[in-house]
Amino acid sequence: MYGTSIMQGACASRPGLAWTNILGRRLDAPLVNLGFSGNGRLEPELAHLLTELDARLFVLDCQPNLYDKKYTPKPKLIKESGIQ
Repeated sequence: MYGTSIMQGACASRPGLAWTNILGRRLDAPLVNLGFSGNGRLEPELAHLLTELDARLFVLDCQPNLYDKKYTPKPKLIKESGIQ
């Protein structure tokens, strides 16, 4: 899981109520939460770092933080990073 403060769980009244934690409990599976408040912009360096994770599913929720064209991910970048 990578994305914004919503992904991070910033709006939850306590950590256990973040939607990522609720999902992890319901799936009975470990989740890696890489939510960053105001900084989930899918920078090239992080896209490459994600390829090092042995994951069956990636959830990318960066849209609210992609206001700066400098960090707008390109489909080619995502393809080259190995994320499918």
